[in-house]
Amino acid sequence: MARPWRIKVKRKDGTECNHLSTENCSICEAERSRPIAMPATWSFLVSTYENMFHPWEKPYEITSREQLRQECIARGVINKGLKESTIFKDREDRWI
Repeated sequence: MARPWRIKVKRKDGTECNHLSTENCSICEAERSRPIAMPATWSFLVSTYENMFHPWEKPYEITSREQLRQECIARGVINKGLKESTIFKDREDRWI
């Protein structure tokens, strides 16, 4: 059997736990029985960004965030949705 370890938890609601793993705790047990929350999801709506294209070009639909990112880099424009996203950056990382 594994050695017991100390559980120290400070929760947002102000409650705290500081006990060994072998001791029963009703608060910790209630947390373990809660269902796992769904992670945040990012959805992308297929759209045509007319203002990104030159007047002589025929606009076409952008179908993914990666395609939008590549178009923004190629055309030298910035999309607000990509700029505020942590997953899809609007430009390459630059080492200083």
